[in-house]
Amino acid sequence: MVRVKKANEERLINGLIAPPEYENNLPTTPRRLRDKLEVYMNAYNEDPEAAYFTLIKQNKNNDNARKVSASMARLIVGIWRTYDKPFETVVHERYLEFVDGSRIIYDKKTGEKFIPEDFRYNGKPMDISIPTVRNYLKDVMNDTAVFADRNGNFDYMNKRHPKQKRKIGQYSLSKISMDDVAMSRKSCRGWVFKYISVDVLSDYWFRPAYIIGKPTKDTIYEAFRNMFLELLEIGLPMPGELEVENALMQHIGWLQDAFKFVRFAKSSTDKRAEHKIRGLKYGVAKKNGHTRGRWHAKHEAYRCVRNKVEGDFIEPEYQPQTIIADDLADIEEHNNGLHPRQKLFPGMTRKEVLIENFNPILKGIDPSFLWQFLGNETQTSIRNNDYCQIQEMDFWLKDYHCLNLLKPNNLDVTAYWLPEADGSINTAYLYQDGRYIGEVYNSTNYHYNEFQIERTDEDEANILHQNKRNAKYNKMIKDRREEIPDVYYDTPENEKMREETEVPEIVESAQPKNYDNYDDLNETTNWAAKAIKSL
Repeated sequence: MVRVKKANEERLINGLIAPPEYENNLPTTPRRLRDKLEVYMNAYNEDPEAAYFTLIKQNKNNDNARKVSASMARLIVGIWRTYDKPFETVVHERYLEFVDGSRIIYDKKTGEKFIPEDFRYNGKPMDISIPTVRNYLKDVMNDTAVFADRNGNFDYMNKRHPKQKRKIGQYSLSKISMDDVAMSRKSCRGWVFKYISVDVLSDYWFRPAYIIGKPTKDTIYEAFRNMFLELLEIGLPMPGELEVENALMQHIGWLQDAFKFVRFAKSSTDKRAEHKIRGLKYGVAKKNGHTRGRWHAKHEAYRCVRNKVEGDFIEPEYQPQTIIADDLADIEEHNNGLHPRQKLFPGMTRKEVLIENFNPILKGIDPSFLWQFLGNETQTSIRNNDYCQIQEMDFWLKDYHCLNLLKPNNLDVTAYWLPEADGSINTAYLYQDGRYIGEVYNSTNYHYNEFQIERTDEDEANILHQNKRNAKYNKMIKDRREEIPDVYYDTPENEKMREETEVPEIVESAQPKNYDNYDDLNETTNWAAKAIKSL
């Protein structure tokens, strides 16, 4: 029996068998086991349900044998949890002040006031040591449970929360990740920030939006405009998923309507843009000498040199234009560099992967919807059923049927537009009280030379274009006219009179000549000869 018990203890230590949920109190010898059975049977005859407790140890979950009870341990950890991040010695001190009655402690959640007498033994405060307090504070579960309150949710998610394991997809534009970045070099006007958008698969960077100081909502909108205009210029579809931070993006409501999926990253390590920022910073930017690293970096190669002048650390300063120009050059070199996954994309650059490997199920970009949030706004009106003025230029209606969407007796509309890279405006989108009306385009691109001898092939093409527009308009109006009856008015009395009146037969004869000078109305009359003859 003793050998079996020792063998089970060894197996328990080695993890081969699980420990019992409740430790029993059974003897290991046959004689003592018979006595224990007799006690159990006597108890069973009196109360069958209570007989079981004669076989187990009665000190399980019992605070009487413990110097620090469970409630006392929870209170100690609660003092450790407060926002001022007390030291272990301060927790020990505050607990002793509480049980002595010189400090009052409340439960913030319930408003309950803790009673010092509940934490005393025989009416006297328990004298516990600092190491005892430390053992409860540094318990893995206790320390993890209060870590977010002491250090914030950001550090908790990065240092104590389990990480999810993911894998990259196979198509570009399936996911776009955005984030703000502080440039590592300081400008003479302060720190330069940028807001970026990067394709996760291809590692392609779209043109960022730069600002001196912390990014604002306008900075984010500029980054969106840069990304969409670049996608339209290349001819790529709408990205499928957008990954953003919660701080600046949580109040932008139209994201859920624009993108099929929107994901708010819970931590920096969970955001793909953070990985791409590190890749550019310590890749092309470090190679070109455009990054300084951080003085607190763990790796020596990532640590910047700290310049000390007259006892003070001096940060080298640059012109903001220099910092931005260098960063744009680094991004251009980065996008045209070989993709890091050469086994999957042999010989292809990041830009080639973006263009040639985009997700085939993605839909095209709809500027008519996006520009009402990202574009410039102009209040105008439709004139002559044909055009509206934007920035002192005439913009023609692309489809005349949009006139049917206007409210009665209301030609006022709102135009949303964005300029091209050269500053020109080619297209705008009209809305009336939040309802999409239609698209207009710049008529300047279709003007033609009125001097026929100077016309070129482009002028002839523009003439043909305008003639087709007019033909479409005439056909639309003609079709509508045919639907409307051509009526005249009469009264029932007149109609009845005409029906009852008998019209006699009319006799015709030869008409008189030059009667009422009818000949004067003849277009072939020689008026000059007639005037001379009358003299």
